[in-house]
Amino acid sequence: MNFTKLIRIVFVVALAFPMPVVAREKACVVNPPSWDKKVTLSLKGSSLHKASKPLFDQSNLNFVGFGVEDKTINLEIENKTLKSVIEKLEADQKIKFIQNGNVLAAYPSNKAYLYRIPRSKNYQGKCISIDFLETKLSNVLRIIESLSKKTFNDFPPSLVKNKKVTIRLINVPWDQALDLSLMQHNLQAKVKGDSIAIEEYPAIAKPAPWNSLSGD
Repeated sequence: MNFTKLIRIVFVVALAFPMPVVAREKACVVNPPSWDKKVTLSLKGSSLHKASKPLFDQSNLNFVGFGVEDKTINLEIENKTLKSVIEKLEADQKIKFIQNGNVLAAYPSNKAYLYRIPRSKNYQGKCISIDFLETKLSNVLRIIESLSKKTFNDFPPSLVKNKKVTIRLINVPWDQALDLSLMQHNLQAKVKGDSIAIEEYPAIAKPAPWNSLSGD
């Protein structure tokens, strides 16, 4: 058998039995926040969730609240750095902001022990954007399940019953969005292949914090 004939045979076999193509999910690229960026806006009678939109959109930041839904913001900002605005909000509203990547979490400074504030984690999911205000956790999970192309395993309905989520995230990994949604109710996700299990966190004395802006 000559070389040319051998090449033809290999080519025909390749066409008849093509190698499978494995699609790899492209990880979400997260840009760091602009802490020194100057912002100007007026916040009058806004909820912290609503105020986060014009404030953080100017600075490449996302917001998630842990028990701060009742906070009302009245603040006139003119040519101030984002960091100085955050520090003023902390002082005026008695809340703490904790940063992880381009996500800023807010929680009452006197109730930090009630919330499992997440630690830094290497998220690998594709980018998604979500915006929920007092939305049922069960509905949030359905949307994230659809966006992530994963499947949630069966879990007791009591885990999500009467639980709501307030969260706004733009271009973050879907697995980070899932973690932040669940952590508002002391729940966690365990991802294995295409399946996701939802369960309660084990009891802890005090949550391990993210990096606090104030250094606490």
